Amino acid sequence: MLFLASVTKPIVATAMVQLVDEGRLDLHRPIGRDITAFRGGRRDRVAPWHILTHTSGIPDLDLERLRRSRPSYEALLARVIASEPAFEPGSRYAYASDGFYLLAELLRVHTGMAFQDALRARVMTP
Repeated sequence: MLFLASVTKPIVATAMVQLVDEGRLDLHRPIGRDITAFRGGRRDRVAPWHILTHTSGIPDLDLERLRRSRPSYEALLARVIASEPAFEPGSRYAYASDGFYLLAELLRVHTGMAFQDALRARVMTP
């Protein structure tokens, strides 16, 4: 399996901005309003904007552990949903990838399509 990592970030960001342009997503609305499991503590203040700007505080899984264990998408999403941001969202910058699993879930919620299908239809095919 090829480990693409950051290559997907601009593709996901494009899909997020499309939802904003359509009036379906507010980049500053807390994610927990759409993903109810992502609530409590600092999670209540994390918005898509924070993930896109690497200011969410959501910690990444250790890269070496990720390479060794190859967790599923579902397992990674569940881990992110359960994690508490390491700092107040918006208060500092820390490059992070795992928050993008929340953006993938937002894409699913707002389109009614599986993440990969929504990306294919919205970004990759056109």
